[in-house]
Amino acid sequence: MRVRALIPTQLHLFHQILVQYESLESGQAEIAQWLDEAETLLNSFSPVGDQEFFQEQLEKHKSFFLRTFYYKSMLESKNKVHQSILKSLHNTEGIDTSAFKNKMSQLNQRFQDVVQVSQTWEQVLLLITLNLRNICII
Repeated sequence: MRVRALIPTQLHLFHQILVQYESLESGQAEIAQWLDEAETLLNSFSPVGDQEFFQEQLEKHKSFFLRTFYYKSMLESKNKVHQSILKSLHNTEGIDTSAFKNKMSQLNQRFQDVVQVSQTWEQVLLLITLNLRNICII
């Protein structure tokens, strides 16, 4: 009789987890798509060109990476959902969460890597454009 009483509770719990998981997956997909676009943009940058070329690259960079804060906020939100799901599944036997944990960990690492590379490129592009301006003034 006790098992029968637990079934509705467990079904409700799994339904809540499923809704959270779907939200997490859609957010992960959106962040991954933005990271794909960011990597494509960063890979298109070149350290060879004239002042106009570097200025265009810098403007593209600034325009695209204005959205970094939005995606960082989304990632933090999805990390909370991720932790909530893990907490809900903590005492549930027979569920392997290692792939689930790895996917979120990889997304976080990828985000950090892209942001770091973007900051490096921004500094490089700023220095090049400033130096080329100074050369033109002289």
